[in-house]
Amino acid sequence: MKNKMKKQIELGQRVKDKVSDFIGIAVARVTYLNGCVQIQVTPKAVEGKIINQWIDEIQLEVVDQGILPVEKKEKPEKLSTARNYRSSHNYGGMRSHPGQ
Repeated sequence: MKNKMKKQIELGQRVKDKVSDFIGIAVARVTYLNGCVQIQVTPKAVEGKIINQWIDEIQLEVVDQGILPVEKKEKPEKLSTARNYRSSHNYGGMRSHPGQ
């Protein structure tokens, strides 16, 4: 018998509990000292309430890719600096001087 490793659930995927049919987005993962891995699953809000569930990862199956984790965007170019602002505007009653 071959030991097949189950693919780890990725945060952001839509998952379903095989036992209760609870469906939601995987939003957190915790690994206990005994090796148990649980995923926090957040469903869509019903009547304005959200009830998260912690479910053993082995009990979950992936429904679809759900939402993508937020990617870090590159820093936007600086539009202006405080020095440029002061030199081009009357800043708090201060007069701008050449070279500032």
